[in-house]
Amino acid sequence: MRTRVIRLPSDLCDEDSNWDEFLKHCAGVIEDGSLSCGAQDHGLTHVQKVIFTKGRPLSDTLVPFDLLWRIVLLNGKSLTVNVNARPVEGCRPSILTGVHFD
Repeated sequence: MRTRVIRLPSDLCDEDSNWDEFLKHCAGVIEDGSLSCGAQDHGLTHVQKVIFTKGRPLSDTLVPFDLLWRIVLLNGKSLTVNVNARPVEGCRPSILTGVHFD
């Protein structure tokens, strides 16, 4: 597995248009694999890493599949969150569709 450190600017998450553009590109990366973000030695007290993978195919969504977020905790336990991005009038488009504790 190849590891690469990328320092993303904070306005990526602060500005909706920046986040939407990032999400499109991120979806392309995880189309055939996964994307892992770790936080070793950065002072986090609970999270070791988050792994993003492609879920079931969808239609009429901003991303053509579910996004699976596997959150690995420092104690070895993990949480998997199933998210999709559907347009919702008056709201941000992410919708939580399931949570599973491993």
